Amino acid sequence: MSPEQARAEELDARTDIWSVGVILYEILAHQQPFGGTTPADIRDSILTQKVPALSSDLPGEVGTIIEKSLRKDRDDRYQNVQAMLSDLRAFKGTRGTLRLRTSQIRRHRVSSQQIVCMVWEALTLF
Repeated sequence: MSPEQARAEELDARTDIWSVGVILYEILAHQQPFGGTTPADIRDSILTQKVPALSSDLPGEVGTIIEKSLRKDRDDRYQNVQAMLSDLRAFKGTRGTLRLRTSQIRRHRVSSQQIVCMVWEALTLF
């Protein structure tokens, strides 16, 4: 749920960008960006809490893209899907593979191209 949804405001495509940011955050951090024990707590977290930083093992560009997609004020987010995809494609062009921490013992490798494909698939659903 985006901040504008939580405030019962009119929605637009930037709400979908928020949702993609949440999905990417969950994939990379293995946790939800906003939490709480009750729906009211989660809503409050969405409206007031800063997104926890991603692992320092990840390239900074990834965190920047996700952070921008999860900004509370939709005017500060990506204004359209093309802008977000442009940044993701630029990242894809500069990096080969990300190492993601899935536990203290195991590591999985996910290519940045796979991330772009996941985002693209998610965006084509809307």
